[in-house]
Amino acid sequence: MVRHGVIALAALFSAAASAGDADTLAEQSLQFGGFGTLGWAWSDVAGADFRRDVSQAPSGTGRSHGSFEPDSRVGIQASYRYLSAWSAVGQLVSRYRYDGSWRPELTWGFLSYLSEAGVTARAGRLGFDVYPLADSTNVGYTYLPVRPPTEYYGTLPIQSLDGLDVSYLWPVGTAAIKTKAYIGTARSTIPVDEVRNYSLNGSPLVGAYLEYQGEPWSGRLGYSRIKLKDELPLEELFTVLRDYGIPGGPELADRLSVKGRQFGYLVGSLSYQAGGWQAILAASYFHSNSDAIQGYYSGYAHAGYRVGPVTPYLVLSAARSNDLNPTTGLPPVPALAPVEAAANRLLQVNLSDQRSVALGVRYDPMQNIAVKLQADRVSGTRSSTLWFGDADLPDHFRFWVFSAALDFAF
Repeated sequence: MVRHGVIALAALFSAAASAGDADTLAEQSLQFGGFGTLGWAWSDVAGADFRRDVSQAPSGTGRSHGSFEPDSRVGIQASYRYLSAWSAVGQLVSRYRYDGSWRPELTWGFLSYLSEAGVTARAGRLGFDVYPLADSTNVGYTYLPVRPPTEYYGTLPIQSLDGLDVSYLWPVGTAAIKTKAYIGTARSTIPVDEVRNYSLNGSPLVGAYLEYQGEPWSGRLGYSRIKLKDELPLEELFTVLRDYGIPGGPELADRLSVKGRQFGYLVGSLSYQAGGWQAILAASYFHSNSDAIQGYYSGYAHAGYRVGPVTPYLVLSAARSNDLNPTTGLPPVPALAPVEAAANRLLQVNLSDQRSVALGVRYDPMQNIAVKLQADRVSGTRSSTLWFGDADLPDHFRFWVFSAALDFAF
């Protein structure tokens, strides 16, 4: 994967550079940059593992010494500009993945064209910016808290797509309005259990948003939809339900199926920045056509006030599924108990009923360096981001997460 990512970057910039000649060298530029986070987290959650998002394997935050795995990451970027219209951008990121490795991934790799009419078109591997900042969640320096709120961003399994997008920005007085539409296929893999993973690769998605960019207020409204290409890697369960003559089995298998099903994100946000204040309020609704991944509402609000190099902040976030008590509908027959247990766990494990309150402080000692300390109080009855493994799902949980992070960009 590392070798393939480097080859892809090299090919991208070679293709862009080949368009130039000696007469236009002065109008070409090649730039490199990078970013990273050295993050540590510890939690006292019993029987589970705290994860930053659903794309991560168990992180070990419950160990006595905590873990660097959830939040630590490093990335490099390269951009090549030809004349004023063409550019190529690539980005490699190493972070803790679904398979427990830190293997670098090509998260960006696209060609961009800016027309004289002001329309920007990009093609290749793009960030999936369905939420505000969603395509830059790996760059910790760009946002206030240690990590984007888990209840809001942590349930999003997609960070990149292969496809194209088109955007247009036009001025409105001292502000601007941006429209953007995108289409492509998802790039993501998430863990299902200790041995099985689920790939969203190749699942078609489409979306668009309208964004107001002003001072001190900005806002966004958007919608994205994905159609999952593959079925969950639970062949044994689906076979038993469909082929073993269990009353209600085929109907339950259809309820749990995700292959060919469509899922949608409806998103709205409002942000404020003036003087030392910065604040954001965001809400979303995830629409689902499968009981294996219930629809849910989520939202968060955060606010911070900067005094010199120090910014104390508060973050409130929550997520709640539509139905917190789904049932299998199978007959209460003792012989079906193992099937009932497996199907019920699938119904329960992706539910969300979680809230958190976080207090933190960010210290910027110099340009492109930030140090953050944060304490989260998390409570709820269901969580799709906590990793329970084979443990029984709790009726209720309440725990602390203490975090520290050093963010940098260059």
